[in-house]
Amino acid sequence: MDKRIFWLALGSFAISTEGFVISSLLPDIASDAGISVPLAAFALAYAIGAPVLATLTGEWDRRRVILWTLVFFVIGNIVAALSSSFELLLIARIVMALSSGLFAATAQATATVVPP
Repeated sequence: MDKRIFWLALGSFAISTEGFVISSLLPDIASDAGISVPLAAFALAYAIGAPVLATLTGEWDRRRVILWTLVFFVIGNIVAALSSSFELLLIARIVMALSSGLFAATAQATATVVPP
């Protein structure tokens, strides 16, 4: 397997796994907080942010975009894990959504041009 495809697959796996892990915890989080805004904020930021950010970064070097989206995704996860307030958790989830949406769009576009 081409190592470039491996790294794209690994990043996609990490980002997807986070989505599945948090989705299983959302009922507990929502009941404790009495709200379900983190899910709504993540979904909205992902849906709107991915195409907008992909368009804005379309001319940038894809390797740098992929690297920085993963960096921001990791930072968002760390902030979310350590957040002590709902507002900080919400901001972290939005950062994670924007970075994962841009990563997915860029990784899929990159994978199509990597020779087998």
